[in-house]
Amino acid sequence: GQFAWFGGDVRVLGGRNGAAFVASGEVFSVTTETWWNCGALLTPRADFAAGMLSDGRVAVVGGTADGGVVSDAERYNPSGCSSSAMAGPAGARRFHSIVVQPAGEIWISGGEAPGGTVRGSHEVFHPANGGQWFASMPMTEPRAGHLLAALLDTRDLLAGGWNAGGPR
Repeated sequence: GQFAWFGGDVRVLGGRNGAAFVASGEVFSVTTETWWNCGALLTPRADFAAGMLSDGRVAVVGGTADGGVVSDAERYNPSGCSSSAMAGPAGARRFHSIVVQPAGEIWISGGEAPGGTVRGSHEVFHPANGGQWFASMPMTEPRAGHLLAALLDTRDLLAGGWNAGGPR
């Protein structure tokens, strides 16, 4: 699963329990050192990308589910312990990276497509343009399992990962 700090607590979403995919949202209170359930994802999944939106919700995109590699997406609300569907990108992918820009755009890059092909594409979600995904400039080298980080000047840094040629 994925985890994030939120309001001083640790949130864990989805993942695997043995061979089964998990949808649960769980919270660990650092103060009380206790766990509790907090809603669930709409789709049980692992290997997805998750990014914190400016309103505190979490965008959950792609990953692996019972049907294989998926392209659907959802918004998890840690305050309300609930999820809602959102438009998914055109390409199914797992082991991809995500970054949320200050203007609210969600960028995903690379990852592994169904069949194991490593993607060299970016897709961008524009909430102001009707909530749709658009293809962006391709990466110079396809990669999965990489880091994608937003820099202060609105550029992104992409590093590491792997592709058919091995580690990057």
